[in-house]
Amino acid sequence: MAYFSRHTDPEREHQQVFLHPVMSDSQSWDGDDGAASLEASMQELEEEEKRDRVRLLFSVGDLLGVIFCTLGILVLIALLIYLYNWVSADIYQSFTLLHGQL
Repeated sequence: MAYFSRHTDPEREHQQVFLHPVMSDSQSWDGDDGAASLEASMQELEEEEKRDRVRLLFSVGDLLGVIFCTLGILVLIALLIYLYNWVSADIYQSFTLLHGQL
């Protein structure tokens, strides 16, 4: 699958990524040190997942803010165009009335 690889480093192409912590050969499942390090790594993973959820929430909030601000700007531009058309029509009507009185 090297053809579809986006990595420039060939060693990185074969790097294994584990979703759950993996114990090395020096650690034991029976020892307290192994259980403590496993628990600590699980807590780190849970904290990282919480941070990722918060980042996602803030990103969605930013996206919604950009969308609403864009809609607000479009509404303000439409109001300015409406105001310009109203003023130009009013000026034309005012000059027509003044010309008829003279």
